[in-house]
Amino acid sequence: MIQHTGELVLAEARTLHAKGEEGPISEARRGERWERLLALLDGYADTYDVRALAYERVWVHRSAYDADAYGALLGLYQLWCHRRAILAVPVPFATIKRIATGSGRAAKADVVRATRDVYGLEVRVHDIADAVWCAEVARRSLVGEATLADLIDPD
Repeated sequence: MIQHTGELVLAEARTLHAKGEEGPISEARRGERWERLLALLDGYADTYDVRALAYERVWVHRSAYDADAYGALLGLYQLWCHRRAILAVPVPFATIKRIATGSGRAAKADVVRATRDVYGLEVRVHDIADAVWCAEVARRSLVGEATLADLIDPD
C-alpha cells in the first residue's frame, strides 16, 4: 500500500520472505527481492523530491533469519542513500512514541491514534503509523526545526 500525503510518501513494509508465487525461491534467485526493493526506492526518488529515508531502528528480532534480513535491509538502505546523497535516518522506537504522543512508553494504539488525530490518516497497522512518525523526525530535521541528535536523543 502506498500513500502520498503532500510531502510524505509511505510504503507499507512487507517481510521479504524467501518464497515466491511458485513456492520457495532458489538460492540463485534470492537477490531478486533486493533488486525489486532498490527499483521501488529508485522509482520514488525519480518521482518525488526524496531528501531522506527514515526507518525504524529495530534492536530485537524474533529469529536469526529476521535479524539477517534486517541487516541486509539496512545495508541496502545505507548504500542507496549514499549513492543518491540522501539522508538516512534510523529512528529508535522510543523516539517514534515520544514524537507521536509525548511519551517514549506509549502503547502502539496511542501512536496509531495520534497518526489519525494529527495527520487525518486512517491507519490500521501500527507499522504504518510508525513510518509516519519516522518521516516526521526526518522532516523536522530537514526543515531545521530540530537537529537529528536532539530529536533522537533529547537528553
